Amino acid sequence: MMRLVSMVALCALLASCGGWRTQDRGGWQPFPRSQISRAQASPVAAPAAPLSPASARQALNAFRAENGLGPVSTNPQLEKAAQSHARDMARSGIFDHRGSDGSDPLVRVQRAGYSACYVSENIARGQRSLSEVMVAWANSPGHRRNMLSDSASEFALVRGAGDNWVMVLGRSC
Repeated sequence: MMRLVSMVALCALLASCGGWRTQDRGGWQPFPRSQISRAQASPVAAPAAPLSPASARQALNAFRAENGLGPVSTNPQLEKAAQSHARDMARSGIFDHRGSDGSDPLVRVQRAGYSACYVSENIARGQRSLSEVMVAWANSPGHRRNMLSDSASEFALVRGAGDNWVMVLGRSC
């Protein structure tokens, strides 16, 4: 019964979740080609599964291939930016694309040394495995759009404390 309730809550959340363009958020200068999305799931009792960069790359590239797109490669600078934001969300308790210091995804990738011509970010909280977070994002229009962007050539996906997930996709200039 708990599993059914969790699944219904997840479906309701995903139905209400969508991506938004940075300029819709206001309060900071947007990167014109960036897209950001977030999803949150109800906690479930299953134990957390470890995340490996190879499994993340395989999952994202399989999803992209199913949709007629080429693969993306991992990037250590994008990983640094994603890890920093996941850590910040866990520490501050804030679940948002804006960091506790006011930073947005473009600022974070630039701080990590990445010269971005394109950047997008998906965040999630509460999913207990790579497959759960990928399914949640694939079923949400904004997240799906980010993962299937033909502007992206590189990415990073990290899982921080508190099941804070951050995926950053980019293309360097």
